[in-house]
Amino acid sequence: MSESNNQHARLGPSDSGRWFNCPGAIKATEGIPESTSGAAEEGTAAHELLEVCLLNNSQAIYHRGEEYNGYKMDDEFVNHIQPCLNFLNVQAEGGVIIPERRVNPGLWLGRDDCWGTGDVTIVFPDRVEIWDLKYGRGITVEPEDNLQLILYAIGVLADLTDEKRAGITQVTCGIMQPRKWHEKGPYRAVTYTMDDIYAWMFKLQLAANRTDEPDAPRIPGDKQCQWCKAKRNCREHSDMIIDELKLPSIQDREVLESHIVKPVGDLTGEELATVLANGDMLKAWVSAVEDYCKEMMLAGNAPEEVVRDFKVVEGRTNTAWIESDKAVIAKQLSNKRLKKAEIFKETLKTPTQILEAAEANPDVKPKSVENIKKMMHKPKGKLKVVSRAASGKEVPITIEQHFPDHIQAKPAF
Repeated sequence: MSESNNQHARLGPSDSGRWFNCPGAIKATEGIPESTSGAAEEGTAAHELLEVCLLNNSQAIYHRGEEYNGYKMDDEFVNHIQPCLNFLNVQAEGGVIIPERRVNPGLWLGRDDCWGTGDVTIVFPDRVEIWDLKYGRGITVEPEDNLQLILYAIGVLADLTDEKRAGITQVTCGIMQPRKWHEKGPYRAVTYTMDDIYAWMFKLQLAANRTDEPDAPRIPGDKQCQWCKAKRNCREHSDMIIDELKLPSIQDREVLESHIVKPVGDLTGEELATVLANGDMLKAWVSAVEDYCKEMMLAGNAPEEVVRDFKVVEGRTNTAWIESDKAVIAKQLSNKRLKKAEIFKETLKTPTQILEAAEANPDVKPKSVENIKKMMHKPKGKLKVVSRAASGKEVPITIEQHFPDHIQAKPAF
């Protein structure tokens, strides 16, 4: 959730991937208002449901229909948060579980501008576990070298008494991502020794101090630029893309267009690898340019060259009901003499939704859950090219796929 109920820390743990890698990002983003999205607001609602359940030792299903952060808790929320609760309750056996714990890693970093709120902390006599809920479906979050979790861990350790801390030998940092498929499952963690934590504390302290420098450098990169509010006006970010993709000067439109639309088959192996490695970054940069120009055009202060060649239009949308309450809509339609079959359509829920509901339902026996699983299968996904460092099992490539014209058919006997 947010680093604080009222404000964000200057060096918040959730922003650590940015300021750790780019010291100049802090100064660059000063004065730029915070923004949010539907996905972020939905995530906040899921966090609130998890917190309420942990504080009240209740099941998620008991809160169906309640509203958190403007979202009504439906099956989607319940069926994804309940498995997290089941996991945490098993994980916390023998320990003390604390939801939404305010932590202050700044105590050990020598800072007064570094604090945050950990989603779930579990304290045992000999170890500490930090678990962070990621409710999004899009970006996979990994626990390894996760600076946000490490800072939460430092904050928890700093808050312990000397006697309690002396008994801690290891720290586990974990991610719960119930709506995003991962080969290792929705719950993933990495365990550090106390020496590991102290080593990270030293690195984080140096990085934090670098942000105080008047001329703190801007150092662009995938991690730090991804969510940076200043990237659309950041020359270093633009230069990085141009350098990485070996683009010509963006001031020469004809040369730029001829370079970008170069036939794919004419690209060298090195050029192909470069485009693949930087494609997401390039798309994000183009998106930032579009947003910036749109704001200027709507405000009436866009450059003449932009207004000359471009305009702002409304995107296509689907017809929607004015009333948001489906029950009210259905009643009104019924009064218009429409039949029930003309108003509603029955659809079968997805296998994942059914399985999550079955696992969350105490009346469904484990054997029944296993029988439900036997009714399902996972179709093969669409093939895509990703980095070697990305998650996912590599698709085996056979000789026949590489050289189909050189492989003779086996004789049939």
